[in-house]
Amino acid sequence: YLAEGGSLSLGDFRREQMNQLIAGLYRAVKEVDRGILFTVSPAGNLKTVYEEDYADVYTWCGEEGYLDAIIPQIYFGLEHGTHPFDQTLSEWAAIPRAESVRLFCGMTLEKAKAGTDPYAGNGKSEWSESKDILSRCLALVQAEPDCGGVAYFSYQYLFHPLTGEP
Repeated sequence: YLAEGGSLSLGDFRREQMNQLIAGLYRAVKEVDRGILFTVSPAGNLKTVYEEDYADVYTWCGEEGYLDAIIPQIYFGLEHGTHPFDQTLSEWAAIPRAESVRLFCGMTLEKAKAGTDPYAGNGKSEWSESKDILSRCLALVQAEPDCGGVAYFSYQYLFHPLTGEP
């Protein structure tokens, strides 16, 4: 790339390649059926998404032709040591979006079932100490005017894996 006159930094080059991939996937989906929604569900930590995953969510959200909706995986509790749910939701909601791009919040059921989040620092036990984390997070989503709803991960946590019972 550099030998042929490319001038982008490695990170910018990778983000541009990802932008081309996402735009190409979007076009391919829309060629099949314009009514199909094309969404992307990146990790919740914006800094990691942009700097380490090379996902230019700012471009994808801010310009037409990349996606119909973004569903960041905000799998954090309210007391998470580095990414509290409310702060992370606000960061995603603050990203400028093209009129056609919607924001939904990805939430996890797994931590409520497990009762712990080993990556949450001092907030690692909040899931077992407070049984209302999911409902409080849902209330924050409902209060965020730029967020259109939630997508829960994963369906398997609603039912017993062997019996299928709730």
